[in-house]
Amino acid sequence: MMEKEDELREFAGMCSKSLSDDVELRQEVETELLDHLEDAYEEERQNATEEEALSNTFKRFGSPEEISSQLVENNAARLSQNARIRRAAKWLLLPLLIIGVLFCIDVRGIKASSFVLRPFLVKKLVLEEQGNEDYYDYSDGLKTRKLTADEQLLFNFYYNKERRSGKIVDEMAVRLYTSNTDNPIYCATCALELASSGITTQEQRSKLMEVLDNGRRIDGTNPLYDFIEAYILMTSACPLPKNDGKELKGDAITDCAAFEKAVVIYERALTMGPVKTYGKELQEKVREMLVTRRDLLGGMQLLDFEMRERLTYISVGREISKRIPLYCEKLHADGKKKEALELLRTWRSFLLQWLEGNHGHYLDLIVCVNSAKRFLQSAKKLDAKDDIAALQSVVDWLTDRRDNASQSTDDFHIIHISGLLGGAFVWPEFKAEESARKIERKLEAVTFDVAGLGVACVIILLIIVGYGVGTLIIRMCGRHPFLFVMPQDTYKSLFFKGILLPAIIYLLMCWIVAGFGGLSVLFWQLVTCVFLCLIWPICYGVFCHRAINDRIHGLGAMENHDFKASRSLNMMCLYIVLLVVIGGVIRPVQTWRQHHYANQDTLLFPWQGVETAEAKSIREGYQQLMKLLNTEGNK
Repeated sequence: MMEKEDELREFAGMCSKSLSDDVELRQEVETELLDHLEDAYEEERQNATEEEALSNTFKRFGSPEEISSQLVENNAARLSQNARIRRAAKWLLLPLLIIGVLFCIDVRGIKASSFVLRPFLVKKLVLEEQGNEDYYDYSDGLKTRKLTADEQLLFNFYYNKERRSGKIVDEMAVRLYTSNTDNPIYCATCALELASSGITTQEQRSKLMEVLDNGRRIDGTNPLYDFIEAYILMTSACPLPKNDGKELKGDAITDCAAFEKAVVIYERALTMGPVKTYGKELQEKVREMLVTRRDLLGGMQLLDFEMRERLTYISVGREISKRIPLYCEKLHADGKKKEALELLRTWRSFLLQWLEGNHGHYLDLIVCVNSAKRFLQSAKKLDAKDDIAALQSVVDWLTDRRDNASQSTDDFHIIHISGLLGGAFVWPEFKAEESARKIERKLEAVTFDVAGLGVACVIILLIIVGYGVGTLIIRMCGRHPFLFVMPQDTYKSLFFKGILLPAIIYLLMCWIVAGFGGLSVLFWQLVTCVFLCLIWPICYGVFCHRAINDRIHGLGAMENHDFKASRSLNMMCLYIVLLVVIGGVIRPVQTWRQHHYANQDTLLFPWQGVETAEAKSIREGYQQLMKLLNTEGNK
């Protein structure tokens, strides 16, 4: 009999739970309801067994959902002021909780994740014509401070989406130059753009000569303008095929008079100082306009910004270094051996001038060595022994550097090509860069995890909305949902099996995959994502559903369909707990990890005032090569 009284008391407690905001009123109503239940039970007990009597009693009173709703309506006027405030706060709690979790979703992290994954998902590859560099466009959503009209012109030129079209670039470069003809940065930029696009009309040649003359006027010690003019004359006097893999010969020079004129200008340029292309100065002016945060998204935008630097000056130095050796061979073949050797030895000043003025890229170092190779070929033909030894040492420098790089790590080639954030143009030569690559791989892994957490939050939010809509529909059909409290052991079980254990498994998976090497093991990253977005929510839902059903069956006589609305409401609330854990706890932790790796000084992101691993390697290589060139030049 005592067991039946407990069930009646539990039934009364569930029905009066809707008045829990007012404790005194609830106790009073619950006592009255319990008295009515006991009376009804005694009446039913006279003509049935205990189990049948209990079931008939519950049927006479109806579903706890309906009773709780009637109790709220009948006692609404009796609620205290504090109870009304608590009830209003509860109604606001759910939307505020969801809004709070939405704020925990790192939109910048998700956007940065999409940029990282873009090469895999979109395969959108942009081919940079000048310099032959491949790079991905990460510039979406780039923000700047408020710009003046002149600053906007410069920004549009640097960040032009149609920069592959030479005509558009030339027009923008001329507009930039015209806006301030006394600015040496704009003048040098315009001259290089016009020269690199190819001079095909007299109008283009006239415009270029105007810019060159103006450049000599405002920047008289800069040999850039003489080298550009020599480059134009040489390319017209000695047209070479684009594929110069075959051996070139002196008979490729078709206009000796024009070439001799170019050589005079070339030799005059050699007497000046270093070549000033102002590429870094131009880049710095544009960078000052950017507004980027020191996180992954900001790093990706800066990475794209750095990769957009125009390297038009490379074609000028490269094409001159192809043709001067050919002219030396022609002079030698014509019996002018002394003139040929004297012109050949200008390689020392020529390489130093270009390298000293430009050392922001690996490409500068590689082009310098390739130019030395071309001079070396001619030196061997002319039997210039001193020059052969000096040039050979420059060429060997690059070979030794690559050999040291391959010995610094067991999987040099894999490291060189597998880096996603910037490995396409990074040459991992030292242990410092090997360490930087490990951090980058961890960043790739945690970026994928942050993206997966964002997807998981959206999926769980949709589940919550689905249960919420279902609850409202059932409520409109006459059911009255309410939240019921389950035993403490049930909540403990849900916490350990449905939240804590899966969270530990997920974090361990993240840690293991990051150790493997980020997105280089994409399959395992996908396994982690599937576990987070599908397996965990589904298993959690199964645990919660079973717990609710056990609670309903434990009430005794009620049919499950009587609790459809309450089941949906309770499932919704339990999923909110999961959303809070994933979106409000785990996601901030992973986002912090992402920002932590993105802020490492050894990464490729060019933060202001921080020397990246790539920049350090370039600087060290530049110093080594400059020292070598100066040593050989003094012999």
